[in-house]
Amino acid sequence: MADSISKFPPAMSSNVFSYDAVPYPSRTYLQTHPARLAAMAALMGLKASPVECCRVLEIGTGDGLNIAALAYALPGSEFCGIDLSETAISRGKTWIEELGLTNISLRCADIGTVNPAELGKFDYVIAHGVFSWVPEPVREQMLALTRDVLTENGVAYVSYNAYPGCHIREMSRRMMRYHVQRFESPMDRIAQGRSLLYLLVNAPDKRVEKEKDAYRLMLEEELEHSVEYDQAAFYHDDLSELNTPYYFHEFMAMAEKYGLQFLAEAQVRDMYPDGYAPAVMELLDQMGEKNFLEREQYMDFLKGRRFRQTLLCRAEVVLDREISIDDIRGLRVDAEIKPGIPDGPEESLRFDGPKGSALTASRPSLKRALGYLAEAWPHGVSYEDLAEIVREESDFDEAVFGDFLIRAAKGGIVEFRTVEPKFVAVAGERPQVSAFARWQIGWSNTATTLRHSRIRLDEAPTRELVRLMDGTRTREELAAALGGALENDTTITGENIDAAAAYFCRVGLMVA
Repeated sequence: MADSISKFPPAMSSNVFSYDAVPYPSRTYLQTHPARLAAMAALMGLKASPVECCRVLEIGTGDGLNIAALAYALPGSEFCGIDLSETAISRGKTWIEELGLTNISLRCADIGTVNPAELGKFDYVIAHGVFSWVPEPVREQMLALTRDVLTENGVAYVSYNAYPGCHIREMSRRMMRYHVQRFESPMDRIAQGRSLLYLLVNAPDKRVEKEKDAYRLMLEEELEHSVEYDQAAFYHDDLSELNTPYYFHEFMAMAEKYGLQFLAEAQVRDMYPDGYAPAVMELLDQMGEKNFLEREQYMDFLKGRRFRQTLLCRAEVVLDREISIDDIRGLRVDAEIKPGIPDGPEESLRFDGPKGSALTASRPSLKRALGYLAEAWPHGVSYEDLAEIVREESDFDEAVFGDFLIRAAKGGIVEFRTVEPKFVAVAGERPQVSAFARWQIGWSNTATTLRHSRIRLDEAPTRELVRLMDGTRTREELAAALGGALENDTTITGENIDAAAAYFCRVGLMVA
């Protein structure tokens, strides 16, 4: 049976079962940016260190790409990454040298034996994709290390797989692990794991019209996840021996044992439910008044949450989790939303945001605020400046305005951060893409923006244009250079280049 399951043939072969044989994908993670962590802390009443001059530690840094991008964008701050893989650390050190970064260091170290005193204190600690994938003693040591190195007002980011959602994932993972145990090559295991899911989803006889049962619908979702997932990530996350999800209350019990408390989730919208019956919302609100942690756990039950990005701080810090206007003063507001479209009575406008989010505004001041944010994207604006812009509207009421922005954040429409990324909205006479993106696109089809987000550039001409935009060429010179590089009949003009430059500005790649 095993040999016949081959819907997804191996893409490459390897005989070594390790991170060195199948390196974990090099990625950057938007939610780990210190400016976002500091903003979430501010909303909870914690004044974290300024991100322009902070110290950041990344535990399980891999090759360090995530903090290398941060080090490039925040030259006044200091970054340190530790990881057990000598191969990954060596690769990262080479990259740092190529980029000429002097504010970042990487070291091969075991979480359990590294000396906190040698590392020093850090304002921000990042541990993405580590906690659920290491043995239990290491998880304990990781939390102890976090406590030891965290400054008084420090913020720690820890991601982990969560129950109850991961019960479904765990079901398919265990079946795949049983099946792939007979294969040695990691790439064979990847292909066979996906193939088993494909077989299970499509087991019913297609000649008979029938609705899929709940079991197969769940497996179908896992199949889609496995195909969309990067091969190496799928191998290490879904087929790994170690992958331990936790209920939120279990994770917090461990964190509290080491003098750490729950600060927030990494995104405002992950802390506030939406779309549930009024009775459910009322019950959650009552829970929040008595026990905020219990409310978080029951929200996981409601959402079927399978992954958490939890922020921690020292237990002795006094927090105020009731978000108010005073908390958002001093923060910057940005919103990846489309221009408003008519929706409902009173000349209301609906603004559509990411992941199906939307918000309708009828008051002129609120419509103007969202319209301004839509036009300004990917740049943001300070709360004070946005309030000043819409203050001239006759209906302006700061209490209503502030509450509206808070509700927009809870709904995933707007984001808060403490500093504005240094990119430009209009390309100059000689367009220049950030040096980090130009370096990265030399070996990858993904570029990291100065917002710390990722964009895919799958077409070779686009990647070549990014490489050429180093600030030394006019649009006409870029067109000539790109046309020569293509060596075909494609017509490249200054207008083509201008459109590309406008796109690069829109996603946050272009610098002055």
